[in-house]
Amino acid sequence: RPPGEPAALLTAFLVGTAPFVVFSLTNFQLDLPLMAVVALALYALVRTEEFSRPGWSSGCGLVLALGMLTKPPFAVYLLPPLLWTAWRAARAPDRRRRLALLLLALLIGGAVALPWYGPRLLGLPMQISERSFKQAAEEGKAEALTAEGLLYYPRTFPTQVGMLVGPLFVWGLVALRKERARAFLWMAALGPLVIFSLIQNKNLRYTLPILPALALVAAVAVRSLPPGGRRVAAALCLIAGVLQVSMT
Repeated sequence: RPPGEPAALLTAFLVGTAPFVVFSLTNFQLDLPLMAVVALALYALVRTEEFSRPGWSSGCGLVLALGMLTKPPFAVYLLPPLLWTAWRAARAPDRRRRLALLLLALLIGGAVALPWYGPRLLGLPMQISERSFKQAAEEGKAEALTAEGLLYYPRTFPTQVGMLVGPLFVWGLVALRKERARAFLWMAALGPLVIFSLIQNKNLRYTLPILPALALVAAVAVRSLPPGGRRVAAALCLIAGVLQVSMT
């Protein structure tokens, strides 16, 4: 079942009051609109119902193009849930029709986005590789697979997503085990987080677009509590949000 309106409102509140979101609103970079288009693309991907709806599948293709035109790393955030949705579509009884709609979405996205990339596409892998490892090593950042490197994002969770989102997110990953959408949300939240943890170059901007998925998992954690616990947790989130905005 879907998370529901209260969880959706809490998700929006957690995103809007996250310290790094507030900071990014006053120190604008492209990662902020990238966060918005990633959230929109995840929504469009869900509305395709595993590529069974032609209209939403075409719309999803346009949103994918919009994301790629916003910033190339968009592909990293959408790839895990997109692959999961494609796998589900391939297992459906009408898989030929669904895979055709998936191909249509990808063709629409490519037709809109690729003309802008043009010759840039050839040099993009080398640029990404150098920025992810070579430049990071020159700046003295911890190596990718060391404890310091792997713990960078978990250690900075409170300063990026807020005081309560981190613990709630961990509990939400467990609470999701009974949800129909568990695999999709796990892929949307953990997939990009793992990928960016494995590269040497670390920056809070890189994980900012994952925040809507993280916040939704945290909201599911609150929803899983008994009624009294939900009221207490919601009140604590409200207090924490006000403090985070004022401090930032």
